[in-house]
Amino acid sequence: MSKAIESQQGQIHLLADAELDRFRVVCQGTDADHVAYPTAATTRPLGLLPEGCEAAEEAVAVRLMGYGETPVLKISGTLSAGDLICPAVDGTGKGRAVPASGPVYVFARALEDAADGQEIAIQTFAPFLYEAVASREIVVAKTGSDTQGNGTFAFPYATVTKAFSVWTALRPNIVVMPGDYEEAATLTWPNVTGLTLMAFVRGTVSISNADAATQVLLIAPTYTAATFEASVRNIGIDADTQIGIAIANAGMTKKLNVYLDGVTAEMDTSGDSVDIAGTVSGQAIRVYIKDCQFEGLVHFTVNDAGSRLRCRNSDFIGGVTTAGAVAAEIMLMACLILASGLTIGSATQVLTYRGSMYTDDSDPATYTELADGYSA
Repeated sequence: MSKAIESQQGQIHLLADAELDRFRVVCQGTDADHVAYPTAATTRPLGLLPEGCEAAEEAVAVRLMGYGETPVLKISGTLSAGDLICPAVDGTGKGRAVPASGPVYVFARALEDAADGQEIAIQTFAPFLYEAVASREIVVAKTGSDTQGNGTFAFPYATVTKAFSVWTALRPNIVVMPGDYEEAATLTWPNVTGLTLMAFVRGTVSISNADAATQVLLIAPTYTAATFEASVRNIGIDADTQIGIAIANAGMTKKLNVYLDGVTAEMDTSGDSVDIAGTVSGQAIRVYIKDCQFEGLVHFTVNDAGSRLRCRNSDFIGGVTTAGAVAAEIMLMACLILASGLTIGSATQVLTYRGSMYTDDSDPATYTELADGYSA
């Protein structure tokens, strides 16, 4: 039996020459239940078969994401422009939101507001079939959509802001695909520990926003259950006059651990690449920096002796400044630092540097060895 269906990269698509009306969705139950479309969210699809085939023949499990025509439908209930439409057998029915997993059938979207029983115009999109798989990732891509996407690799979101709004412990990883992302406002880290914001390859993602008075990324949780952890990997921050990454523990009663790996921060005009504000006495901020490059200043205000700034293989083109008369740990291992740009705000702090050099960031740059040292 020819199904006119092919499998490609784990997804199932209709062939280009296949007509959707020649197929039917096979639903759970007897032959009488094999309707053209599911009639309820609880209807379980078993697969898709060409018209005329018996239910006993092999079906392919699918999720239907398109409809091949542009009909005018009578809807049930109220509808707003842009809502997704899910026709039932009789051509009625309002669309349902696309979940992360499980069956749903979406064929078109409304072009206008409508009331109960009113005929409306809809916009359809190409027939598309795929099998939904629950994912621990939330995907963002320049080709995505914040309204029609679901944060999967097949249907990514378009903005990091949207991904932040649905970020949970069940989907703890935001994966940002290559591109420049101009967000509308500050990205505020949610109050959930163990989350990661990442790109696959360093230098392929840049995130910015137009709010010059604040910061691009804010990590300032109000978490009190246990140590809070946040990770940023291979993300580029493009700031103007604002702070690139702001980290603060004013709302914490536990330790705040932040991991920056492969992060870059470019400052178009001025501002700090990273501003770390430790304001809670008795609770530490611990920032671990590896393979990063910061064009602006990295500023660390500490208020607890358990605080740490541990840096490896990173460039501090804008320098490093610390403040706070507590015995916090500052470590610079194999780092490049702006000439005369290392300022330790208190002799109480414990500073260690190994294999590091000063640079003036000129063209060509000159380098001066920073002799290994330890101070306490």
